[in-house]
Amino acid sequence: MKIRGVSGQMSVLVAAFSGLAVLTAAGGSYLMYSAGKDASAREARMLGRSRELFALARAVDSGQSLSQRVLREKDPDELERLLAESKKAAENCARIVAGSGERELSEKLARLQESNEKMVGSVLRGGYAEAQRYMIEESAPRFSAMLEAISQTQERASRELEQDAEQSRKSTARA
Repeated sequence: MKIRGVSGQMSVLVAAFSGLAVLTAAGGSYLMYSAGKDASAREARMLGRSRELFALARAVDSGQSLSQRVLREKDPDELERLLAESKKAAENCARIVAGSGERELSEKLARLQESNEKMVGSVLRGGYAEAQRYMIEESAPRFSAMLEAISQTQERASRELEQDAEQSRKSTARA
């Protein structure tokens, strides 16, 4: 089929450009959708990681608080209840840390729990002065180190997310 005249050729040219515009718009929409989907996935990962680390910080704080209460408690029944609660808190911390896969957090938590166990052992033997010493010299600094490790893990996760987002922006810009 031959197209005759300028108007026929212009019609073909307009139709071709219109088709190209539709394809370009569809491709752009797909890229935006894909980039948005990637961004949403990154945000969801970061939110989950943040929640995990905040849960760990709360659990560690709760366990440390219980250890301090054990140190001050004189009533045997209340002491027994606090020890059971403390054990549950330690197990919760260990579960959260194991789920995180962070070796540094695992090491810091083990050292903190070791200090708290020494302190509890001293309380149970009636060595309150020794228990106070363990709390001040070992447990408190290890608690601070644990919180610092949680903070550093959060900062590292944020940097990794930012790097991932930058890589995604670069690959989208190239497409």
